[in-house]
Parts: sequence; structure tokens; C-alpha cells
Amino acid sequence: MTQTILLNESFLFSHQKVCRIENHATNPGDVPTEPIIIADRGELSPSDSSLSEQQPVASDGDLYEDYPEDDTRDTQNPAIAFEAGRMLRELGTARWKEGTAADALAKWQKALRYLDVHPVLPDDTSPELAEEFNTLPMPLLLNSALAAFKEPVGIADARIAFSATSTVLGLLKLSDSDRVKALYQQGLAQLTLKEGEAAEGAFLEAFSLAKEDKAIAAELEHL
Repeated sequence: MTQTILLNESFLFSHQKVCRIENHATNPGDVPTEPIIIADRGELSPSDSSLSEQQPVASDGDLYEDYPEDDTRDTQNPAIAFEAGRMLRELGTARWKEGTAADALAKWQKALRYLDVHPVLPDDTSPELAEEFNTLPMPLLLNSALAAFKEPVGIADARIAFSATSTVLGLLKLSDSDRVKALYQQGLAQLTLKEGEAAEGAFLEAFSLAKEDKAIAAELEHL
């Protein structure tokens, strides 16, 4: 899937797009996994509203920078990072219901970046916040894998799905139903990545936990 980047919308959104380019997945040799095209450019006039101290809020109500290190909020505070993740999850769910899977995926991946500021919570985190914080990544990861497989699917999408499902499968507390979802999505990702043997293993493990699942059975029949 070719990434087309427009850099003439405003300074705020240009900066976010530059960050997207900087953080895009690369192959060995530092080559982007998918072509990135800068489709247009522009020069801001001194009176452009994006140069004002008060930056515009995105039309969907997203208050947060694409990357937490660029955000002015104190994301080192777990409560603030959690609130960002919670709001971004809701915005992603709204985009999903509207049928815009790519936008939903972007919001859910962004939510995970804010939660990843705290791979380990501080010792003084309240039990209530810790439980909420540690519960939120699961649906974000599974939803990201699901959204990545909406057409069209490219290598970059498959890698997102594989990374998300690998993280889920590494969790200690995982229900059988969530394990099945993660294994199925991981198998699909591995097929796209031309890893047929690994995909078969994922589908077989998923099928051992959900023998009535027709989608998993169909994938095994195709291998």
C-alpha cells in the first residue's frame, strides 16, 4: 500500500506527517516497507493560522499529538497517558463504525503509543488505575490486527497485525477466546508475509481451541 503524504495542509499536520515518515517501518538497509510519496508541498504565509500559538483541534476531536514525545501534556503521569489511550480508543471505535478502517487503525495504534510510555507502571500507581491501564492494551491490539486486514492489505499491514498478535499471545492472562482471535489474525498475517508453515501452525493451534470455527477450518483447507 503506497503511503501518500500531503505536506501543505498546515504546520501542525505537516509535523505529524513528518513523524509518520520518520517512524514508518523499514526493511534491512533502512528502506521503507512501502513506497512513501510526498504528493504536494507548500509555503506558509506569516498570517497562516497554523503558526499561531493556539493550534487547531482535529475535526474528530482528537486533542493529542501523533507521538507522545511531541505532546505538551505530562504523559509521564500514568493517569494522563491512560486518558489519552482511552479517548483514542473511543475515537478509533467511532471511525470503525463509520467504515473507515484505516482511520480506526491509526487511532488505535496511536493509543498504544501513549500507553507504551509506561511499559512498567510506577510503584505508587493506584490498584484501580493499574487494572484499567493493564486491561486497555488487549482490545487495542486485537482491534488493530483486525483493522489491518481490511482491504487493501499490504506487507506493512501484515506486519502491524503480526506485531499486535505477537504481543497479545505473550500476555500471561489470556482467555481461550482471545487466544483464538490472536492466532487466527496472526495466521493471516503470516500468509501475507509468505510464511505458510508458520501460518499453518497458528491456524492449527487456534483450531484446537475452537473446532467449530468455520473461518479457521477454511484457512486450513486452503493450505
